Amino acid sequence: MRFTLYEPTALSPHELFHLAKEAERCGFDAFSLNDATFQMKTTRGVYPYSNDNAPNWDREAPFYEPMTILPAVAMQTTTLRVFPSVIKLPLHHPLPFAKQVATAAVMSGDRFALGVGASWAPEEYQFCGVDWHKRGKIMTESIEALRLLLTGEWVEYHGEVIDFDPVIARPAPRVPVKIYVGGHHEPSLRRAARLADGWIAAGPATIAEVKTYIDRLRELCAEYGRDWSAFEIHAYPRDARTLDDYRRLEEIGVTDAGTMPINAGGQIVMSETTRQRLTGVPIDAARDIDAIYSTAPPAEKLDAVRRFADTIIAHWK
Repeated sequence: MRFTLYEPTALSPHELFHLAKEAERCGFDAFSLNDATFQMKTTRGVYPYSNDNAPNWDREAPFYEPMTILPAVAMQTTTLRVFPSVIKLPLHHPLPFAKQVATAAVMSGDRFALGVGASWAPEEYQFCGVDWHKRGKIMTESIEALRLLLTGEWVEYHGEVIDFDPVIARPAPRVPVKIYVGGHHEPSLRRAARLADGWIAAGPATIAEVKTYIDRLRELCAEYGRDWSAFEIHAYPRDARTLDDYRRLEEIGVTDAGTMPINAGGQIVMSETTRQRLTGVPIDAARDIDAIYSTAPPAEKLDAVRRFADTIIAHWK
């Protein structure tokens, strides 16, 4: 089993660079960042990952665009794989987006993978002029079109929503970019099993819940004739903290276990800004422009990364 450091709480881009370099030194295999587009004051969407189904973070806090910053993270490291977890793919037309993906792959030395999902907020679709009710169809056709466009050859695609005559988009990655699909509903699981290289548990599911999804994905991969041994399972369950918890993840079929830089191998270690963000409290430092540009490494996060590596990763390396 491999390990991914997932960081949705950074105030400064420099935090990401410091954390990524330390994660690589400590034995992490990958680094991941979420996609937040823009924030809405009100939404009719149902947020599936909080107790009251409402957003539980400070919406005025900064969220960095992963397709911009992850290639930069990769260029600060030498072995660390990077991927967004997840990009809201239906909001990105595959023709210009393929250029972003290929550029990220080249900048990272083919260490870039693409995690994709659909989003839970209809306003994101409404404000971007995308049909919320067609998001599943757009997702499927976008993945199929991206696979073609990233070959660097003359290709065309004619779907219900995505439609283009022969085009070519270069540079093309030397190695095909892996695509991971997030989502817990049956259509998302089917899409992952049929079209993707793996699945991302796109929420704070428990280990027991993750096992249920893995069992279903195994069935679907068999149904579609996919090689299960090559299918990746990326999971970030909120109740995975101790060594025994991570051993259990490997036993149920997780190939890539994720953690935030607050899990110090069973002990939760949070800076005040991280605690504020994760509890939805307005983040004082986020209103300070100097904090956004700060180059100082976050000591609490670095300590958590090191301790997690000593108490968890060391047993796999």
